[in-house]
Formats: sequence, structure tokens, C-alpha cells
Amino acid sequence: MRTLILASLTALVVCAACASPVTGDPAASPVPTEVGSTAVQPTTGVPSAGIEVGVAWQRTIGAPELKKPKVRLSPKELDFAPDGTLLVVLKFGDGTWTQFANYHGDALQPGAAGTYRYDDAGQLLLTDDAAGDTYRYAWEVSADALTLRMLDPVGRTPDDLDVVRLMTEGSYQRMPS
Repeated sequence: MRTLILASLTALVVCAACASPVTGDPAASPVPTEVGSTAVQPTTGVPSAGIEVGVAWQRTIGAPELKKPKVRLSPKELDFAPDGTLLVVLKFGDGTWTQFANYHGDALQPGAAGTYRYDDAGQLLLTDDAAGDTYRYAWEVSADALTLRMLDPVGRTPDDLDVVRLMTEGSYQRMPS
């Protein structure tokens, strides 16, 4: 089952800027950390700089959240930690993104990866390299928080859309560098 979950999640991430496998602390991964001084704008227009590259964003998913998107998998099937939670970390590189999680409560491991871009309306388009699916998000960075809200997939609707939504949508906090 973990292979199925990882395959679903992997459709979210392959970090070209992270050519070697990344394990442990995503804040220490070799994604570029130089950031321009231009302010980040929400999706009310084309972003002037986009989501800051090289920054790791984290959130914790708990068992109660499994009911919201109607995910039909248990915390055990989703490889949650023994305490019923899963720490999810997103990190954006220069056109690439990687998602990490502490499966089974272990150290953070890469789960999904891919490329990203912004459309003409400034919405974030995440492409999962493994599955080839692209997802559209409204996004906003405010102080030390990144909020992602899935709008719709681009093209086909994948069978695991609820799992993808669970794993990506929400409010993330900036991790200390």
C-alpha cells in the first residue's frame, strides 16, 4: 500500500535542483536559497517574485483531516506516524518543488516532486513529474505562512485527487533556516 501512496504522492515532486536524493532536513537540501527583494503577491495578479525559493514550509496533518476531503484511506494506509499525524514539508526551487513527509514517524523523506509555474492570473500550477498531472492552486504568502488552496486539476482528474488535496492543500509555516 505504501508504494501506491508514494506513487500518488510522487506525482507531486521531482526536484531538478535537487539532483541527488534528499533525506533528513529539507531546509538543508541543495535548492537555491538566493531570493530577490521583490515582494511576494497573492493570486490577485501575476506574482512579482512568486513563492520564495529555498524556503521549507511545514504543516501537520492529523487523522481528523482525513474526513474532510473524503479520503478513503486510514492513517495507517497513509503511513502516518504512530501518534496519528504526518508532518508534510514543501520546498520550492527554481521552477521545481519537492514534498517531504515523516512516514511512519521516521525522518523526513522525499515523497513527491515536479515542476511549477504561475499562470497569467498568478495561480500556482504544480506538475507531478511521476504522474504527469498538473494541479492549480490559489496561494498566498503572509509573514511566515504559505496558504495553498486547490482550485482544480489541469486536464484529467486523477483518481487520487482527494489524497493529493489532503497532502498539499492547507496552511504551512516557514521552517527555520
